[in-house]
Amino acid sequence: MLRYLYISISIITLPSLLPASRAAVENTLPPAPDPYLTAALATADGSVWIATEGKGIYRCTDGKTWQPMHTKPGYPPTLNAYALAQDGTGAVWVGTDNRGIAVWNGTNWKHIAREHGLAGERIYSIAAHRSQIAVATSGGISLYKNRTWNHHTRADGMADDIASSLSFDAQGNLWAAYACGGIGVLPASGTPVWKNMQAAWTHSPRQTIRQPLTATGTGLPANLGNAIAAYGPYTYCATTCGIARGNGKTWHYRRGRDYEAKNKGSLPPATPPPATPPPGTAAPPREQLLLEDYATALYPCEQGLWAGYREQGVQLLDPDTLEPKPTQPGDFNKAKDPRAKWVRQFVRLPGGALYAATYGGGIRKIADLPALPAPVLTKKQHPAHPYLPSIPTEKEIAAMLAKLEKGKPAEDPAFYWHEDWLTRGNWCDRYGHSAAILCAAASPENVDIRFDNTIPPTWITGMIGPQRKKGDYLRHWLHTGHDHANPNVLWNPEAGTRTEAEWDDHGEEYPMSQDGPDVWARISIPEGTHLLSLYFYNPNGHVRRSGYRDYLIELRTAQPNLTQENIPQLIEQSPVLARTRIFDFAGSGCWKNFIVRGPHTCYLRICRNNSFNTILNGVFLSSMDAPPGALPFPSAYAMPEKPELPPVHLSAGSRFPDTAMRLWSKTRRPELLAPGHRSMARLYALACYRFMGSRSSPALAASWQRALTLWTPESEKTYNDQINAAWAEIQENHPYARSRQWRPYSPGTVPLSLEELRYAQRQGIDWKQYRPTFKGTPAPTLEQLKQQAARRTQP
Repeated sequence: MLRYLYISISIITLPSLLPASRAAVENTLPPAPDPYLTAALATADGSVWIATEGKGIYRCTDGKTWQPMHTKPGYPPTLNAYALAQDGTGAVWVGTDNRGIAVWNGTNWKHIAREHGLAGERIYSIAAHRSQIAVATSGGISLYKNRTWNHHTRADGMADDIASSLSFDAQGNLWAAYACGGIGVLPASGTPVWKNMQAAWTHSPRQTIRQPLTATGTGLPANLGNAIAAYGPYTYCATTCGIARGNGKTWHYRRGRDYEAKNKGSLPPATPPPATPPPGTAAPPREQLLLEDYATALYPCEQGLWAGYREQGVQLLDPDTLEPKPTQPGDFNKAKDPRAKWVRQFVRLPGGALYAATYGGGIRKIADLPALPAPVLTKKQHPAHPYLPSIPTEKEIAAMLAKLEKGKPAEDPAFYWHEDWLTRGNWCDRYGHSAAILCAAASPENVDIRFDNTIPPTWITGMIGPQRKKGDYLRHWLHTGHDHANPNVLWNPEAGTRTEAEWDDHGEEYPMSQDGPDVWARISIPEGTHLLSLYFYNPNGHVRRSGYRDYLIELRTAQPNLTQENIPQLIEQSPVLARTRIFDFAGSGCWKNFIVRGPHTCYLRICRNNSFNTILNGVFLSSMDAPPGALPFPSAYAMPEKPELPPVHLSAGSRFPDTAMRLWSKTRRPELLAPGHRSMARLYALACYRFMGSRSSPALAASWQRALTLWTPESEKTYNDQINAAWAEIQENHPYARSRQWRPYSPGTVPLSLEELRYAQRQGIDWKQYRPTFKGTPAPTLEQLKQQAARRTQP
């Protein structure tokens, strides 16, 4: 999401990736080729790289033009990237939205994705320290050093599998700003055990206030981290509630000028601090606060600490106190468009010019700083590409199995499992095996699909929270009825196309400082263990304030039939069982997955979290107790028969190794593992898949790919062909699916009513000749057919 670019001011020696005759960028940059930048990097050879959301990767080598780099050989099939870094050999690493990483060695790209053994497909941040690279993925942190990959997850002590930002300090300690878990540090020496620091999740007896009430204080102000930077004796962390500074022992924070408005907008309104605060706790004057609470980027340097924000631009802070310094940027914060002030990353050119990569205003200059020392470049050469993660041996597979068999499972009713950025809108046969709600896809109604007849029609109810205006309610918003070419939009089997629609809390009608209204969902979970999946996609993230969408998701269980009026009591009395966070989902859609046990009633809260508004695209439920391939699928998304998994215990002489099959079986039921082992399950399942390799049958490999939500461009094309064929089958069998009156957004429909289509069918008239794509003259003509049908229906 938001990253910190560490630029050493010491002299470094790196191989050049540019021909000696090519000039380097000195102190100016041309306008960016796209306004929506997500990362920037100044490399040792004088080049500047930028990453965009939707337009690919670019490099500037002369201060005049941007060269597209995503068109070079080997780059993965995506135009969204969110992280940039340069390693000790001079190679440039790029983190993508759902295709892992790409590494440029001066000649071509090397692609390393989740199917190659990376911990996750989405890359949030990349940090480099000498010969070590740390990659923050959607499934944990992958560390590369000495040609070897190691992976860290919650099972290894991380507070969250997702780190929004990474930074190495001078000693090689790795710092992580968790997306939803505070701060973690992995020591460079000694036992590699994560040490974590967290803020309180709530700051009131009723559990309703999620930020500290004071402008300054000790500890962290929030657990939702956006950026982290280690520099000198300090580590700095930018959060959604201000900036914190730590010295290895204690942390102190400073809030933004909007903190009082956020306190007043809490549920219920926060009680202000005492009129006469204790000595040393008085709120500082407004001018001594940060420009805003939502801090997004950090750049510590010899001048001080530069901080970037979501709406208010940039600010130079005292690195010891976090108070604003007298020297501030010139015209940067005067931009009329607030999106031009949304800072995603700082980048400093060799001549000293400090720029900001903004999410809406392209690359913008902030200030002139002293020139950086010139790096000592070796002769032009091409660094060796990093090695792929090694395929596990049978001995390693056995060790994984032995580890999962230790410990006792817990009987907790729910926990968060993982996120998925690869599946996007292709949910059929992946999610919702028991039931699915496509929110507002038939606005003002939902598309409600149930395969399990034990699930009642009232299995899910949507609502908004109590912080709402009188008469306000959950809105069913149909954004686009037919968006067939956008794979981020959920497939709607009732319409044979992709329908972009969502529930929303009407949050744009409320100040962003208000807590809520929020989207709530009450879900009846039947008996057994289930995968509960939520889908999020921001279709207009590049439109004005619609990009300000960053949600905290909370899951609780409580008695059934609670209403909006009961929500304050629910928050106070029912503890949060699982939390996660969703942000930066305009380039690609994301699935958030929970494991829940029934019978229970779950209450999901999608916290607006001071966003523009809150949206939710779909809710899906799949039984984990049903055997694979046993659930029927209607012709609306008819797929080839799903291959059955071979039995776990195979006969002697089988070509499927028994140990690998047993490990795979274990990984598919994380609720039966010890809590500390659950986050290993996905990595170990991927290890099984890679270990099997050529040992696997095509049917088994296809089944495991689906279970792991692995996708390739080829499998996506096959999927689209299948769902298109399924819709064609429905139109052949059901006249209503042919009528544009009944299905105005569906492909292949004709301008005939259902009665007219039935008449044509009785007369043996081919309805397909009335499609716009038909070449020739229909017989009878459309008008003649309508007249004939009308005469037959007249009394």
